[in-house]
Amino acid sequence: MQPLCLSGDTTVNSLHRGTIPLSTVQLGEPIFVGNGKYEPVYSFGHFGPDVRSAKMLKILTNSGTTFTISDNHLVFTENNKAIPAAKLTVGSSLQSSSSSIDSRQSAASSTVKHIKSIQRIVSDEGVYAPFTASGRFVVGGDVVVSCYVAMLEGGNKKIWLLSHHLLAHTFTF
Repeated sequence: MQPLCLSGDTTVNSLHRGTIPLSTVQLGEPIFVGNGKYEPVYSFGHFGPDVRSAKMLKILTNSGTTFTISDNHLVFTENNKAIPAAKLTVGSSLQSSSSSIDSRQSAASSTVKHIKSIQRIVSDEGVYAPFTASGRFVVGGDVVVSCYVAMLEGGNKKIWLLSHHLLAHTFTF
């Protein structure tokens, strides 16, 4: 099974440390989630610094933003719909929060980013999937991604959102 996360060299914005690679994010560290807000990372769905040869997608937007993500990790489109990264194509529109990193600016000033290129690559940078309370965070400075992944169920191709947070609320112990 392929990783369901992002490459360790994908960047996020930390409230206290600025732009940092995902591989350096720590539990409790507030990261940018959009709309001028930061939320602490409360857990990791995947924390794999030693994972090598992970098959991933390297995505470049029209603004020059790049990020590396697994096929099943969910990204938000311009209409706030979460879809697996594997469903993205050149020209797809992604939800952006680039203009609201500065909390003094309005969240309404967010813009849409369009995909310029998608490459299938093998990443040796480790794999990471941080969880925030809102279920989202911003990568590369301006693209909103989900904390969750899409899981395909048999031949039905139904998409299930899966996270340890969801599982914790699904089962009673």
